[in-house]
This record gives sequence, C-alpha cells and structure tokens, in this order.
Amino acid sequence: MNKEVLTRAALGFAILGLAFVTVPLVGSLAPGAKADASRARIDVSQLQAGRPELRDHPVYGDLYAGFRWSVLLLKHADGSLSAWDVPTRDGKVAMPDIHWWSPFYTCKRFELTARSSDEGAYFTCSDPEVPSAYWRAEWQWDESGKALGRSVDDMQATSGSVEGKYFVFRD
Repeated sequence: MNKEVLTRAALGFAILGLAFVTVPLVGSLAPGAKADASRARIDVSQLQAGRPELRDHPVYGDLYAGFRWSVLLLKHADGSLSAWDVPTRDGKVAMPDIHWWSPFYTCKRFELTARSSDEGAYFTCSDPEVPSAYWRAEWQWDESGKALGRSVDDMQATSGSVEGKYFVFRD
C-alpha cells in the first residue's frame, strides 16, 4: 500500500474514534432527568398579558431586615414572558436605594403604568407619599426592566426559561 492511503486511513480512524469519544462526553454534560425534574418551577399559564404578578421566589429566600426575594412576572402582548428578582416585604415591592439588593422603601402600589400609545408602559411606584420627587423620577423601568432614571440599577432578570406552562429556574 502506498503511504498516502495509509495516512488517510489512519486520519479517518482517528476522526471516527474522536467522534465516538466526544458524543457520550457531550451527552453527559446535560443535567440528568432527576436533576431536571427537581428544578424549581412556577406555573405561568394563568398570567394575563400586561398584568404584572408578584410570586414568592422558590430559589432565593430572605434578603435581610424582613425583606425577601420575590419574582415579578410580566407576560407581554406577544406572549413572551419576563421575570425579575425583586425584594419584597409583606407582599409589596421594596424599592432600591440605587441597587436592588439594598432596598429602603416599601412601595404599596408598584404598577405597570401606560405612557402615550406609541411609547409603551413602564414600572413605577405610584404611592402618593414617595420619599421625594427625586425618587419618583428615578424609580421607573421600561417593560424590559431597563432603568429610565440615571442612578438606579436595571431590574435583575431571573435566571430561567419558559418550558410549556412553567417558568423553570436555573440555579
């Protein structure tokens, strides 16, 4: 046999062997069925478009000083879903002092407020007794969770995805 044929045959066997080793290795990197089934999930099938809903966070717990982490869910008009980690106290959203992990004011009416028809809507604290006009202007986020103020953080997206009628959390 000539040298070129032997070289090509050896290369072909090497590639084939690499494929046989790689396929099981890559397959083993995915979580097993038991681990996947044990991931925390929230039923989102009853959410109505444009109506945000606050739920207890199944992965995170207490923050500090009576604050807890919750999940703020919003189903958009196109059927997509957004989820954010927000601190709460007594079922009410705790407003950030620049960072969400540092809340200082518990908002009784955290709402999705409509702007003009072509600008969409935004989240804001609609309490009449907000600490100051500065915070009223800062505490605004668009429907994607992006801060509309200058110094407050964007809303923190929850790590997870929609699978069927559930939002499944990633740890």
